[in-house]
Order: sequence, then C-alpha cells, then structure tokens
Amino acid sequence: VEEGGDDVGRWMVRRGHAWAWGRRGDAGRYAADERLARQGRLGLWGSPDPMEPRLFRRFNGPCRTDAA
Repeated sequence: VEEGGDDVGRWMVRRGHAWAWGRRGDAGRYAADERLARQGRLGLWGSPDPMEPRLFRRFNGPCRTDAA
C-alpha cells in the first residue's frame, strides 16, 4: 500500500512496527528492511523476545477492527 508515494509496509518494517513476511524459501520483499530494524533494535525488536503474530493470535485471538 502506498501513501503519498511511500510504501507503507516498508515504512512499518524499517521502523520495527511490523514483521516482514516470506514464504517457502522466499524471504519476502522487506527482509532486508527487517534485518536493519533488528540490528538497530527498533520498535518490537527492542524487546528481548518479541512474539510472532501467529503466536499472539493463538494466545489472544484475532485482532478485531469492529470495536463494539
């Protein structure tokens, strides 16, 4: 998704606000950005043990956008 010509996904991953997704041997388009965020301990990478989204959902359920 782009906003004002910027790739929002890349922006989030570079700052440690999101995980880069890959599939079956393909590291994904944001792998290098995630590596830099990890090295810089930015965002979620500042935590000693960040929880993967799939584990978070297992323990907390899916995220909901329809606030009730």
